[in-house]
Amino acid sequence: MYDKNFEKIVQLVFGSEGGFSNHPNDRGGRTNYGVTQSTYNGWRRKKGLSVKDVFYITKEEAKQLYYEEFWKASGADKLTDPREAYILFDMAVNSSPYEAKKLFKQSNENFYKFLKNRKIFYKNLIDRRPDQKVFEKGWMSRLKQVEDNANSMITNGFYTPSYANSITPFDEEYSGELKRVDNLDSYERERLKNKYQYLLNKSSIQTGGAAPIPVLPHQVEYSGYVNQETGDGKIFSRELISQMSGDEYTSSEPAIMAQLRSIGIPYESDLELASISGGGLVYVKPYTRSDGTEVRGYYRSV
Repeated sequence: MYDKNFEKIVQLVFGSEGGFSNHPNDRGGRTNYGVTQSTYNGWRRKKGLSVKDVFYITKEEAKQLYYEEFWKASGADKLTDPREAYILFDMAVNSSPYEAKKLFKQSNENFYKFLKNRKIFYKNLIDRRPDQKVFEKGWMSRLKQVEDNANSMITNGFYTPSYANSITPFDEEYSGELKRVDNLDSYERERLKNKYQYLLNKSSIQTGGAAPIPVLPHQVEYSGYVNQETGDGKIFSRELISQMSGDEYTSSEPAIMAQLRSIGIPYESDLELASISGGGLVYVKPYTRSDGTEVRGYYRSV
């Protein structure tokens, strides 16, 4: 009755939704398995059934309702990449098929753009309705889980894109023209590699060899960054900090701490990837000031 992608993905959504809830700030009111009372009433009426308290909905009923009212209604059933189907379906359940389809289209049907735009969607919702702030932590955790689950589809063999085995700068055996990205644990390496390959493929660019990087495969947004202490866009890398003398670090510490609170302290490899991909950074070459002071090369936002 259900297609393969739905059978797998619905279990992930069940894991995010949990069981019965009736939070006073939840606009959906009484909810079970992510199904609100009003949605359950409407679905049962369509089938010629009497309404029933959503507290008593069975998991199989919820699954069938999900399929008919959210999976198919959102268009997730038309997508071949299960990651895209997953994030579209997940938002349909969490917010409505209408909102999900609209935001998915605005994101050019791109998993990572959609992930980013969902964060903005929730932030805007909280701005309009401050009583929804209580759900912010849960929403953000849910989006992280969506990305983690999407990565697990690749690493656990549920979905194997045609480009999955191409060698990228995130692989230890990479020897192409770009600088290999090191200093990552296995989780972060796989996460960034999946994102890198997906974005290149989405742009119809070959993923192997020395393929250009059209979009920075990191979540940090460097474009427009301004340090709150200094008012400029200079970015301190871990390597740059390690090269400082004690006096240099002391004088720069407020700016370093401000950056740490904002975008963190990246490695040079992170910044190099951003600069060559149009990711909002330029490299300022080493130079000598008029007073004879030597200035090390550094990256700054644009």
